[in-house]
Amino acid sequence: MKRILKEKKSKRISLKKGLIIAASVSALAIGTAAIATQGTTRVISGSSLSFPTYKEIPTAEKLQKDIGITPKIVSEFSNGYKFENATKVNNSIDDIVDGNTRVTVVDENGNEQKFKSISIRYTNGDNKITLDADPAEYAFNSDTTETENYNGVSIRYNAFTNKFVPGDYVQTEQDIKDEEEGKYVFSYGTEDIEIHKVQGVSWTQDGIYYHINAMDSPMGEQDLIAMAKELIDFK
Repeated sequence: MKRILKEKKSKRISLKKGLIIAASVSALAIGTAAIATQGTTRVISGSSLSFPTYKEIPTAEKLQKDIGITPKIVSEFSNGYKFENATKVNNSIDDIVDGNTRVTVVDENGNEQKFKSISIRYTNGDNKITLDADPAEYAFNSDTTETENYNGVSIRYNAFTNKFVPGDYVQTEQDIKDEEEGKYVFSYGTEDIEIHKVQGVSWTQDGIYYHINAMDSPMGEQDLIAMAKELIDFK
C-alpha cells in the first residue's frame, strides 16, 4: 500500500505503508492513499491548505466540531519534541475500477463518503516529526507485523529508504531492480534526486488510528515506540 502526496503544480510524492511526511508547499496539498482489491483500487484523497489550521493545541470540543474525533495531542514529548502546529485534512473516497474508471463511493443513502483527519507537527531543534490521526474505520493498516503490545495496544514499527525523483524521471534498469529488491521506495515530485530514510510507528486506540512519522531522524525504533507509549498513556 502506498500513500501519495501531491502538490498543486503537478508534483507527486508517494510514501508507502501508511507513512506521510508533510511537505512544505505554497498552495493546496492533496494526499492520496490506495488499497487494491480484485479489479478495484479504493483511493482516499486528502486535501488541506498549506498553512496550519491550528497554531495552538485545539480543545477537545474544537476537534470534535472540526473533524469529528478527539485525538490525544501532547504539548511536548519527554524527549523534547514540542507542538508546532496542526492542520485539518478533508478526505474523500473513490474506487478506481479496471485501472481507469473513477467511481465516487457513497453510503447506503447515496451520500458521498467523506471524513476529516488531522496532521500535527512537532519540532526538536532542527528535527521534525508528524503525528497523524484518522478515524480508525478509514485507516490503512500497515502490512508490517506487530512490534510490541503495550497495555493491550498493538504498536507497529516500519522503516524504509525513500528515493525522491523529478516528476518526469524515467527509472533505469538499476532503479527497477532496486525497487523490486526493496532497496528504495520511489517517490515523484522533487526538483532533484534525493534519498531519505523514513520510519514511523502506528497504533489504534479508542477508535482513532495514530501514526508518528519521521524522516532522516536521529531517533531509532525504540525512541519512536517510546513516543507512542507516551501518547497511549496520555490522559
